[in-house]
Formats: sequence, C-alpha cells, structure tokens
Amino acid sequence: MKEYFRVPNSIFGLDLTSSEMVVLAYLYRCSNNSKAFPSYTMIARSCHISRRTAIRAVKALEIKGTI
Repeated sequence: MKEYFRVPNSIFGLDLTSSEMVVLAYLYRCSNNSKAFPSYTMIARSCHISRRTAIRAVKALEIKGTI
C-alpha cells in the first residue's frame, strides 16, 4: 500500500472550510483504494470530527459541486 495520495492543487481555491477540506482530502484518499464510499461514521473517525460535522461537510461539498 502507498503511504501517500494525490490531492489536486485546485482544492485550495475552492473556498472550503477546514472541515470540508479534510473531508474532501479523505474522500480523495478513499478513491485511491477500494473504499470510495465510506460511511459518515468512518469519515468522522478518520478525520477526527463529529459525525454531524462530517454530514454537514459532505452536504456542503455536494452543494459546491466538488463531489
């Protein structure tokens, strides 16, 4: 398994909150292996945020068209 993953530089110009940024980075990480659709609970645990914050971040990313 690789010890790194790629995130496009363009995400820094998307006006994301810190929670949205970390969730988006985690989703990029998941897309590089077989876990492309992690649960909100898994996102929250992996990003060290609450489940509710994970849900809000995913919804905001959907509204912004990033996912």
